[in-house]
Amino acid sequence: MYRKGIINLIKTKTTKTTTIKHLLFNNNYIHNKQQQQHYSIFSDIKNKFISKYINNIISNHTINNNNQIKIPGLVSTSSNSIIFSSDIEINKEIENNKLANLIKESILKDKENLNISSNFNEIELELKEISKDILESVKSDHPVLDTAAKYFFNTPGKLFRPMLVLLCGKLASTNINNNNLTNMDSILKKQYKLAEITELIHVASLIHDDIIDEADTRRGIVALNKFIGNKIAVLAGDFLLARASINLARIGNLEVIDLISTVIEHLSYGEVLQMAGKGKFDFDYYMKTIFFKTSSLIANSCKGSAILSGITNIELINACYDFGKHLGIAYQLIDDALDYVQSSEELGKPSQGADMKLGLTTCPILFATKHFPNEMIPIVERKFTGEKDRELVLKYVHESNAIQLTRDLADTHMKLAYDAVMKFNPSSTRSTLLELLYKILIRNK
Repeated sequence: MYRKGIINLIKTKTTKTTTIKHLLFNNNYIHNKQQQQHYSIFSDIKNKFISKYINNIISNHTINNNNQIKIPGLVSTSSNSIIFSSDIEINKEIENNKLANLIKESILKDKENLNISSNFNEIELELKEISKDILESVKSDHPVLDTAAKYFFNTPGKLFRPMLVLLCGKLASTNINNNNLTNMDSILKKQYKLAEITELIHVASLIHDDIIDEADTRRGIVALNKFIGNKIAVLAGDFLLARASINLARIGNLEVIDLISTVIEHLSYGEVLQMAGKGKFDFDYYMKTIFFKTSSLIANSCKGSAILSGITNIELINACYDFGKHLGIAYQLIDDALDYVQSSEELGKPSQGADMKLGLTTCPILFATKHFPNEMIPIVERKFTGEKDRELVLKYVHESNAIQLTRDLADTHMKLAYDAVMKFNPSSTRSTLLELLYKILIRNK
């Protein structure tokens, strides 16, 4: 094209010195002309495409009276596969500590009849190694980012989620024919890595939550956003998610990558639901919120660990998911109840109705609203901003027995988690999970 342009100019005798010089010494001349033509064509296509795209967005979204666009449900957040109507109903058969007794009996039965006991000591040693690996994983050559990323890992929490990941992986392995476990070392390494990833994602979500909530403390220490500032805290959370994503890719299992990537989406979705849910008194909405914010990470991580074990029994893989889902929901519901009976010092985070300061409607408030609708609905709608709203809510929560009702709903989900575990063969891992369920069931802080 360049040579053809020169020849044509010579043939037509349009050989002005300046023009020929421009052509000979500026190779970008014709190229720039072509780019301008292409850009013009592209601009037409782009404008048509964008107009069509925006129209599609508007047509696929609902616009309310305030001209606010409502985001439609995401593909991976189909309510049919997440929360059922039964998830917000209390199982009356497990009241008065019946579930605690049932779990205890199952543990004793395995111990007496099969000489099986829990393996907490083994798990604790593995968690110590995971804690070391996490610190290594979040290293940065920038001192500020390094300090921020390691902030919570230098004083690690219970490592509750990594423990569940390891236990579900072991539980699934007990139901595989030994002849099929040809690559156990590789399987364990991937499950360890998944346990590490789960904690990275969890802590990143805590950091971001604390920024949004303007929290002062976390895990009994100053929240990272207060220690180092919001900007660095945001970047630290992003950094942890980035490291988690890199480690996830290195596991190399597409199904597990899909599960955990969905979790990250769910965490964001759940936070938006929570912020938009202020002033709502809707059980179904609240249960979806705690699934996305808390339960999804546990459910999908447990399922991912089972998949990595090599098990092919779909029912048992789904049992790991159900176990994680219902345990996660129960854990959050117990947290909700403890918010009204424990002090900040006991819980290591704000308490005594602290969620009300954020305008959040939690399970005890929903039960209290159901019992005292005339008194509670106006308080909830104004997001507890009245002078004596918090005092009144605490009064109605206690008078309506809302704390016990919240614990009963938690027990209902704990029973479903128990049912999922009992689908597996008796083993020391199953006994460990049963003991864990029992400890969570009776926890008071």
